[in-house]
Amino acid sequence: MIFIAMATFTREDFEDVYSTARMAHMGQKRRTGAEYFTHPSEVRNIVRKYYPDDYAAQMVALLHDSLEDAPGSTVSSIEEMESFIRGSIGDPASGQEIIDAVRSLTHDKGADYGSYVTSLLGNPLALRVKLSDMLHNLSSSPTDRQKKKYEDALTIATDTAGGIPTDISSQHWNDLTSLTETSDKRALRLLIREYMEPVSTIEKGCTVRCTETGRVGIVLEKRRGADCMYARVLWDTNETTLTETVELQLVKPA
Repeated sequence: MIFIAMATFTREDFEDVYSTARMAHMGQKRRTGAEYFTHPSEVRNIVRKYYPDDYAAQMVALLHDSLEDAPGSTVSSIEEMESFIRGSIGDPASGQEIIDAVRSLTHDKGADYGSYVTSLLGNPLALRVKLSDMLHNLSSSPTDRQKKKYEDALTIATDTAGGIPTDISSQHWNDLTSLTETSDKRALRLLIREYMEPVSTIEKGCTVRCTETGRVGIVLEKRRGADCMYARVLWDTNETTLTETVELQLVKPA
């Protein structure tokens, strides 16, 4: 079951939180030279993509670095930053929920990263934002060291949770973990998946369903790529795409 935060927010709350988050990072830059606020803004967009009804997570995403980056820069202390956050949200209980989640996401940079991510497993609100934060960082020219750090942390989290953590979208998790893989590791994973499938089930002329989108279509051709098999499919939406056969489920033979 997917966790949906029970906090309630108004349009004014969102506008005020957005302004507060911008203030928190005023004058700060990312290592790329871009305005720092582009990062929490994009993290919010990622959260909205996977969890469109979790408004609390979207607000936490905007503020997730504020307690770490604002004190000593745009505000004098953590207490002052929290005061700004409280003043941005009309309902006190909802405001406290946001602050508690942002506190959970604020960690000592010298602490073990795997332990930090694992500590969020019991806090779906904070975990959704953390994984979205990681996804955005991995989409912005990550270093090999950063990819390895994230891969190790996700492995520990997977082992601890016994799979994809509760209340986390499987698509979100898969999109994130795929970005930590080396090309060789991805090729091996796809090869294993391909040979675990029944042999020759996906052929030209058969009807298939995409396991990720649910769309149904007809295979126009099948071809081998560098590391897996692909099928060119004409979908029921009249769109044609080249799709990995491991992502297809046979509906009707040719």
